[in-house]
Amino acid sequence: MKLGLVGFPQVGKRTLFHLLTGQEPNSDERRGVALGLARVRDGRFDRLVEIYAPRQKTPAYFEFALLPDLDKQTSRNEQTLRALEKVDVICHLVRSFEDDTVFHVEGSVNPSRDIRLLNEELQLNDLLFIEKRFERLKKEVRKKDAQKAIAEIDLLSRMKSHLEMGLPLRTFVLTEADEKLIAGYPFLTRKAVIIILNVGEEDLGHHDPVPALKELFVQQDFEWVAVSAKIEEELSLLDPAERQAFLRDLHLDQPALDRLTLLCYNTLGLISFFTVGPD
Repeated sequence: MKLGLVGFPQVGKRTLFHLLTGQEPNSDERRGVALGLARVRDGRFDRLVEIYAPRQKTPAYFEFALLPDLDKQTSRNEQTLRALEKVDVICHLVRSFEDDTVFHVEGSVNPSRDIRLLNEELQLNDLLFIEKRFERLKKEVRKKDAQKAIAEIDLLSRMKSHLEMGLPLRTFVLTEADEKLIAGYPFLTRKAVIIILNVGEEDLGHHDPVPALKELFVQQDFEWVAVSAKIEEELSLLDPAERQAFLRDLHLDQPALDRLTLLCYNTLGLISFFTVGPD
């Protein structure tokens, strides 16, 4: 089970990948993808370790993939889209912080625009796949046993209409028979999407930009979380006592990275069973 971290340049992807995995993002040059294991930061696990003091501590992990940068020219995103086919959950890191020293590929900070750009590209990718599949199915219909091809054409036609209304296929209801017809097809809008807003310090514990954006994209069925990669980087350098004091100053009860890893783990459909004891 793998999560893919994607976003435009200069949004904080490399920093977040390092914070999650503890690794520098050295990518596979052939695929342009960096891989790492991220620990699930679960307070229940930490508390059980305090109580039982086991000789060995083994937290849950999931695989994280740092994907190539998105480009504002959609024709240049082929490598990223192909990489997204191999992940189970798409994590779209979106810049929400203001910083005049960090450029934005679109010239300005606009989270809703950036979310919409990737969303539209994923929908277009699925529509193009359906069109290509139609061409193959038209040839199959001419054969003797055309029943399966006809059923698939009907299903894909309904999926196409759903996409053309601006809706993702993760909100399209499929029967068990439908699932068999499209098993293995690389539909990107069927994948769960987590929108990770990289916010500034001024937004932490005060102005949460998530509710307003969530309202704009209510039909997309996204998961949402706000993280300040800069603050999380500072927290990672502090000892536990200093970290708690820093969090209190920011009016936060826990690092956002903890919420993010739990959200990722849950979105993958995973669940933890805890075994405890001195051995």
